[in-house]
Amino acid sequence: MPKILQICHGQIIPEYISAYSLRCHNLLKNYENRLLVSAGGPVLVDKNMGNSRQYRSVLIMIMSYLKGNRSFEVFLSMGKYLRKKYVHEVIKEIKKSDIIIFEGPWQYQLFRPYIKDKFIIYDAHNYETGLRSGNPYENYVSKIEQELLKNAHMILSLSVNDIMEFKKL
Repeated sequence: MPKILQICHGQIIPEYISAYSLRCHNLLKNYENRLLVSAGGPVLVDKNMGNSRQYRSVLIMIMSYLKGNRSFEVFLSMGKYLRKKYVHEVIKEIKKSDIIIFEGPWQYQLFRPYIKDKFIIYDAHNYETGLRSGNPYENYVSKIEQELLKNAHMILSLSVNDIMEFKKL
């Protein structure tokens, strides 16, 4: 049974905390050999629940609140303000996994050096470049999303419009 690692962002514990969290948990819900990891959200302590690990991420949340402009995901993709514990734990889990699912493009760039021989899935919740149209981070987001689109073995999307935009990108 291949081991699957889902790399998320934002609060994922409890699984019904948001539509995003619910989607992450419901993807492959009955597959036992998987782990969900995440940083972000208003989480003050690290939490483990079943096959999910949520890492405290107060600094990145404060900085993204101060910077605005949907900066949280951008800071996350750069590794800015992230705890080293989170980064080290994800790298350790990547090495033990066969399949890596990126819930959004955000952490692909950060963990790309560690996924050389892994099967990569981009679970595209949105066309992120389009959500930042006119935003100061638009070009940066376009670059990271384009790179993941090119390198993913599989792309999951629920929107025909997003699929069309992915093809253009």
